[in-house]
Amino acid sequence: QSVKKNSDYRVKGKDYFGFNQIIKDSIFIEKAGAFSVVVECVIKDLADKINESINIPTIGIGASDRCDGQILVTEDLLGFSEKPPKFVKMYDNFKARTEICIKKFVKDLKNNNFPNIKNMYQIS
Repeated sequence: QSVKKNSDYRVKGKDYFGFNQIIKDSIFIEKAGAFSVVVECVIKDLADKINESINIPTIGIGASDRCDGQILVTEDLLGFSEKPPKFVKMYDNFKARTEICIKKFVKDLKNNNFPNIKNMYQIS
């Protein structure tokens, strides 16, 4: 994944050279024996062209509704990321909910409400 190298999400395949190079790379990867290709953060037309050009499944992440499968990073779709990429649909804000739970936990610890006898194992 190039985001780790570039530290952000840059849409690929927006120019003629990039578009054609990614098509060639996809065909090469298939011929090399890959069982699938992840198509990430590319323009829809490019993802669609990849689907037409190869005979192995494509897994889209910010690509096209025509990919054979779809994935998202769990932290993004649950709202843990500070600034998720445009292609993410955030389904909840678990970051805020997690912070509330942690504050309750810390409060219980400080007030000696946790752990209590209900949370401990006893000899039988």
